[in-house]
Amino acid sequence: MKKTIMLLLMVVVICTFSTIALADEAQYADALNKLGLFLGTENGYDLERPCDRLMGAVLITRFLGLESQAMAEDNPQPFADVTGTYADKYIAFLYKRGLIQGQAAGSYGKWAMTGDQFATLMLRALGYREGADFIWSNALNKMVELKIITTAELAGFNQDSFLRADAVLLCYKVLYAIPKGNDMPLVHKLLWDDMFTVDQLDATKDGTLMIAADMPEIFSNEAVVYSLEDAKKLIMLAIKNNDIQIVVRMPGFSEEERMSVAKDVLSEYTYGQIWLPDWNENVYTKRDVLVMQIMINDSYMMENYYKDPARYQKHYHFTRPDLFKDDEYYVGMSTWVNKINAVLAECITEGMSEKEKVKALHDYLVLHTTYEKTYYEGRETNAAHQPRYIFTEGKGVCEAYAEAFKILMNAVGIECIMVPGEAGGEDHAWNQVRVDGKWYNIDVTWDDPDDGDKIRYDYFCIPDSTFYKTHTVDKGFVPYVCTSPALKQ
Repeated sequence: MKKTIMLLLMVVVICTFSTIALADEAQYADALNKLGLFLGTENGYDLERPCDRLMGAVLITRFLGLESQAMAEDNPQPFADVTGTYADKYIAFLYKRGLIQGQAAGSYGKWAMTGDQFATLMLRALGYREGADFIWSNALNKMVELKIITTAELAGFNQDSFLRADAVLLCYKVLYAIPKGNDMPLVHKLLWDDMFTVDQLDATKDGTLMIAADMPEIFSNEAVVYSLEDAKKLIMLAIKNNDIQIVVRMPGFSEEERMSVAKDVLSEYTYGQIWLPDWNENVYTKRDVLVMQIMINDSYMMENYYKDPARYQKHYHFTRPDLFKDDEYYVGMSTWVNKINAVLAECITEGMSEKEKVKALHDYLVLHTTYEKTYYEGRETNAAHQPRYIFTEGKGVCEAYAEAFKILMNAVGIECIMVPGEAGGEDHAWNQVRVDGKWYNIDVTWDDPDDGDKIRYDYFCIPDSTFYKTHTVDKGFVPYVCTSPALKQ
């Protein structure tokens, strides 16, 4: 009786683990399906069905996002046993690119596929050479060595019965693998090669995939992650995408753990990059969800853009008419880019030195900006603090000057920060800029003496010894040390 009970318990445990494994693989299959990289059969995903060599060729072609190309090409192939089959074009396509080989002269082999054989196709697709980088009969172990799969996942493969579920697991894991000679995961390459769209990636709700792909788009609410570190990375990716409301699902974590992620994120950003209007109102959790409502500084948004314009130009919704529609001073990203590029076209010429670029853009702001006097008249508006106000209205207070200057510096590839503090007995903001490897203090506001065509250079690229006679940095902010002599005009 005891033996019978133990046997039944063992069966229950085995079936439970199998169910969990298939549940994971069904989740992977669903994500791959939404990316267009895996399709089902007449029986759904059919994960428990053995994967033969014909099916394996189709799966790998589809997984690489090359199915349409394979179907469009008319490639010859030397394997008589697959001619006329549903996999004919796929095999011809893969054979031409050196991704598959036959089992014997003139024969591809239509029988069952092994895990090592499927892993071999994957490794070849990642740029690894059979014989030089790995041995086909040990391909799964090579995947463990490359940290594509874990030893536990390797132990779960049945070499005598390689299933579609196993193929799905390998395909999903390989999305995170870095092709040989590259520095970004395969999922990033597939996205940027237009094998699938950001909308398809968004539809997966797979936050970890979004992170790996560096998804250059606002993603929909409640993307799911299963680690605190991934939650932090996903929120920081959302900030990079200029998303002002971030909703992340974090199953299995306590409210305290979810809130700790929000605190970690906020600690990553220095003064002026993002801000939180009110912790109690703008950060909260409900059920397994963390919600953050933040504001992203214009200069930080544009700093990110000019670091990698292609990222935003390719997939970003430039205009975003749904946000800030009631803010008359709101500037969408495409408008920002057009305005900044127009200023650069007017001020910057080929062959200019860094010093010449700094001076030209310093002078542009002085000549095209009027200090917003409502600040002193008790009619100050928030818009006067925003660089968008300078570029749209030609007006602003010191913070707007400093932010606008930082945007222009970042646009020409010159490192620049905004510094908060006091000067003349009032709150003030200015910049530090790195010219030819040396840091300098620069205050564009104080170099703008009037509303006309006068320009001062009293605070243009000067050292701490002079600058801090009139300026004091806020406590808690650590500026760069500037000891080089002032740049001469």
